[in-house]
Amino acid sequence: MEKNYEGSWKLSENKVLLNPDLKKEFAKIKMRESRNDSDSITIKINYIPKKDGSGKSISNGFIMATVYFDKKGNDINILKSPYVRNRGWAPHIRRQSILNNENSVTIPKKDFSQLGFRTYNLNDYIIFNRADKDSNVFEFDIEDIATEEDTIRDEFFILDGKFLYYPNRKGRVDVMQLPLAKKKI
Repeated sequence: MEKNYEGSWKLSENKVLLNPDLKKEFAKIKMRESRNDSDSITIKINYIPKKDGSGKSISNGFIMATVYFDKKGNDINILKSPYVRNRGWAPHIRRQSILNNENSVTIPKKDFSQLGFRTYNLNDYIIFNRADKDSNVFEFDIEDIATEEDTIRDEFFILDGKFLYYPNRKGRVDVMQLPLAKKKI
């Protein structure tokens, strides 16, 4: 599906910056912790979608969040429904925990001092320090952003020779994707 966008661009070294004056929006995350009588840890997700002026949701809905305990790699992936990889190039999601009817998951008790939380529309993990070593219920409020917007905010592509390329996470040419333009510029 082809989509046309309007806005401004600026060339800076080998980067084509799209709408450099419009800053990206990120989801807003809040965490509350409490204690219950369980021997396990409960993580609850409260998803608050972005709405337009008529009250219609303009967010895609909660899909997945990753929570780590003290360090990356010691994590779980919380999903609305199970993810099964159906293509060879699709990512494999390990340690899946599926939300129940109360939008929560229960996992065995762990010792940790901080939680890292990441979901869609975040740039990186948000770190939350555990306030009480006895708390075992962690409730996350995710106030999402609009995802079907016709304005690209503060994104860039890399000009390499005569082609535009998508950047990878480190800001270099993403060799896994084809050039953005099929014909020479």
